[in-house]
Amino acid sequence: MQPSAQAPLCGVHGAVRVRNVPNSTGTGYYFKEIASDYSDIRKRWLVVFSEAASNREVATFFKQLKKQRGRAEKRLWHLANREFLPPQDAHQAVAKKAAKWPYHRVDYQLEEVPHYPKPGRPAQDAAPDRIGYRLIGHVVENQDAIEKALQHKGKFIIATNQLDSKVLPAETLLCAYKAQADHGLDDGDGLGVVGLCPGRAQVADRAFAHRTNRAQSGGKTHLASNDAMGLSDV
Repeated sequence: MQPSAQAPLCGVHGAVRVRNVPNSTGTGYYFKEIASDYSDIRKRWLVVFSEAASNREVATFFKQLKKQRGRAEKRLWHLANREFLPPQDAHQAVAKKAAKWPYHRVDYQLEEVPHYPKPGRPAQDAAPDRIGYRLIGHVVENQDAIEKALQHKGKFIIATNQLDSKVLPAETLLCAYKAQADHGLDDGDGLGVVGLCPGRAQVADRAFAHRTNRAQSGGKTHLASNDAMGLSDV
């Protein structure tokens, strides 16, 4: 097994690097093995990065990002065609909409819209009886949020309570999971691998703990989300 100076780059939007993953199986998977006491149970974790999965997930992410931006721009267009009074209403309206856009934000300013008591062109020294406010702005990407989301792509955890790496080497663990995942098997070869979507942190958290409790006395293996374990930067 040849060590790698650095993990592969996803090649999209700034080349997000999976840090500190020095080993590769030579088949597009990179991994790092660590120990954990998750749920007060000693286990071995294999943090895995898949180039193929990352490429798929990143491509899907940017397709969704483009759609989300289109929806955000449509919502902002509607806001820009409204008049607000007082200006705090405009700020609140933008904040309410932007809260639903995790990967976008709005750069905007408010333009005063004076209203005069008499119709027609006001006199030069006429004072408005009230002033409304209109939005002028555009939707931009939240680069920090995007970069953070990309760090999770193509990564997952295989966990086992077989602590002896000679009995169950990391390569064997990864290959066993891969074989079961490819063929849709459950508990194949007695490993009990269970797959969980990497983006579903809370579900993974509960399922991992449940399966861990069931497997305390045997050499069971589990797949869990890196999001649930807080390992997006490993």
